[in-house]
Amino acid sequence: MAKIVITPRKFIGASTDDKPSGAEVPLGSTFFEHDTHALYITYDDGTNWKLKEPWGEVKTSPTANTVLARLKALEGYLAGLGYEFTINGVNFNGYEKIKILTLDADAEDDDPQPLNFEGSPYKVPGTKVFIVFQALVKLQQTDLIGRIGEAASSGGVISKEVLKLSNGTNLPFMTNCWGVFTAGKYITAETNSSNDNYQIMSGSALYGVEVDA
Repeated sequence: MAKIVITPRKFIGASTDDKPSGAEVPLGSTFFEHDTHALYITYDDGTNWKLKEPWGEVKTSPTANTVLARLKALEGYLAGLGYEFTINGVNFNGYEKIKILTLDADAEDDDPQPLNFEGSPYKVPGTKVFIVFQALVKLQQTDLIGRIGEAASSGGVISKEVLKLSNGTNLPFMTNCWGVFTAGKYITAETNSSNDNYQIMSGSALYGVEVDA
């Protein structure tokens, strides 16, 4: 039997784009999602696309939404293998449950700032607690400690410290963490330093989920 030579094609696009199909997609072609860093491959000429690499190399600092998109890709990959995505016994399958709280202004020791959800200061609902399991943080100085805690009002003084975040870099860094915020409280950020311009910088984010209290 004569050998058949197939030349796969490489496609790139966003995760929201329709993947190509039909005669233009030879067997073994790949599609790279530039926003999630997930790589898909087709084994049957573009009829079906399978996730090949759930976690691509990150060459730039991730944004909050990019991290969430990559987590969704990883969830799909794990689900295909029959695994559930859990942290300390809490099932996080179904990423519509996850809220991203963002710091929209620099936070200092003398200028605490609220964490926001969809543009408004986030207050834990009265029947819930908010469990944080991951943080994306940028600090102004390498020896700075970011403090995240509860406050009675939006951007108010922290009455209960829940998280301390630092890893010796002022570049954005991802860190696993575990903190529980009380029902009816705002989540607020500040630093451990009274030096002006020693900040937790805007764009920092917390990832968490509301759970019945």
